Amino acid sequence: RAIGRLYLESGELDKALAAFDRGLQRQPKFVAVMLDRADTLSRMNRSNDAVAQMLVAEKLAPDSAEVQFRLGDVYQGAKRYTEAERAYLKAISLAPKNPLPYNNLAWMLVVSGGDAKRAVEFATKAVDLSPRSSPLLDTLGWAQRAAGDLNAAQASLKRAIESEPNVASYHYHLGIVQR
Repeated sequence: RAIGRLYLESGELDKALAAFDRGLQRQPKFVAVMLDRADTLSRMNRSNDAVAQMLVAEKLAPDSAEVQFRLGDVYQGAKRYTEAERAYLKAISLAPKNPLPYNNLAWMLVVSGGDAKRAVEFATKAVDLSPRSSPLLDTLGWAQRAAGDLNAAQASLKRAIESEPNVASYHYHLGIVQR
């Protein structure tokens, strides 16, 4: 698994996939390798294969919050938003103190044209769980913008920038809100 992750981190996706495949030949029920393999497939724009891999992992670990969270990510990448939402909500039910499923669900609702008010609720919960996280504050600001609350959006985005001033996307989002 470690070799596959090194290849994945260096962007050598074909080599990463081959390493994960070798790992699964040796240990066919190794869920962590399945998650990494699905991530690799997603990065290779092989969404259907990534979803298929994640569904195998889900069968082996149906009550794993990590599996549900990563399944949500894979579905979101495949633009299968209904399934992504269901997976994120299950991840939330399994690990209600993890801010990431709340955040990703909020972001997905905003970028897919979903319910902006629900997005604000999920993003707010994520920030409540991790109040100093700039990425979560950025999502909250972007959701608040989508819901029409520009003052709150500006405040959230400024907090994100204060914490991490060198992230261009935060400045871009603030610029859009201010415009």
